[in-house]
Amino acid sequence: MLAFASMFGVGIDAAIALPLIKRVRETIFGCIALVSWQIAKMTKRRRLRVVFPGKVR
Repeated sequence: MLAFASMFGVGIDAAIALPLIKRVRETIFGCIALVSWQIAKMTKRRRLRVVFPGKVR
């Protein structure tokens, strides 16, 4: 990656920062997806617990 960056005149700092920014973005969106999935599962469990008390695991 650094070799390609130097061929195109991009500084080493920018060449290192760009992939890190991409990874941070992916991590943030992944965390948001995991939190929303967890909330959906908790909501479903609560609804099932009201309908079938004591039978939800």
